[in-house]
Amino acid sequence: MAAYYNYTVPIPEVKNVTQKRIGNTVYIYYTYKRTRSKNGKIAPLSNTIGKLVPDSDPPMMYPNLNYYTYFAESTPTAVSDIKHDATIVLGPYMAFQKIVSDNQLDVALKQAFRDATTVEMILDAAAYEIVNETCAMKFFRKRIIDTRCQLLI
Repeated sequence: MAAYYNYTVPIPEVKNVTQKRIGNTVYIYYTYKRTRSKNGKIAPLSNTIGKLVPDSDPPMMYPNLNYYTYFAESTPTAVSDIKHDATIVLGPYMAFQKIVSDNQLDVALKQAFRDATTVEMILDAAAYEIVNETCAMKFFRKRIIDTRCQLLI
C-alpha cells in the first residue's frame, strides 16, 4: 500500500499521465514505458504517482514517492509529511500487536535485548515490513541508526 504526502502538488501536464477511479478514489498514474506482449499487443507499464484531490481547480493531487522518482528534483525526507491510507493506520498495527502478544514474542525480545527501545524498534520495523512488503524500509533505517547513535552517547 502506498503512502501519500499530506500536501498537494499540481498534476503533471505530460502525455503519459492518466487517471483511474477505484472505489471512491481517483488515482493518478504515469506510464513510463510500453512493451509488446507475447501475442503482439502493446501493454503500458505504469506506476501510481498520487491521489486526486476532490473538487480542486486547477487539478491537484497528493503525491507519493513515485511522483518524486519521475517528476521532482529532490525527494522530501520528513516522514511526518506522509499521510497513510486510512485502512493501514490502525488495523494492521492491532493485528500485529495481537500476534506478538499471543506468541509472547515481546517477552522473548525483552529477554534477549533487555532494552525497551531496541525491542520497540525491532517490532516497529517488523510491522512496517509486513504492511509495506514491497518497500525497502527507507524511513526506518534512518530512525534506527539515529536512535542507536543516541543510545551509545
